[in-house]
Amino acid sequence: MQLNEPEITNHKPVIDNSVILSAVETLLSSACYDTKQLNVALDVLKNAKEQTLVSKKQSNSFWFDKTFIYPDIEDCFISKRAISISGQWYLRIYEYKNNKPFVRSFKTID
Repeated sequence: MQLNEPEITNHKPVIDNSVILSAVETLLSSACYDTKQLNVALDVLKNAKEQTLVSKKQSNSFWFDKTFIYPDIEDCFISKRAISISGQWYLRIYEYKNNKPFVRSFKTID
């Protein structure tokens, strides 16, 4: 706060959402924005965010039966690959030094 700005002393928190919504509508209309178009844009952003969350969840389906070697490190685990027909187990360790994963097969299915 700068020296020549007055301090707000009678600040009261607003609990009623209708007061906030009407203030936002007044602000948008005074700035020549259409509230319906803004609602459409916000819905589009919400849908895009939900789609990115779904795609992130689907990206982990490459590995089956993950068994973490260390419980607190997610970059080092033993698992089966989803594309493997034989069902072999693989060791995967991500090397931060080379920025690539180290993947080797155990050549066993049990």
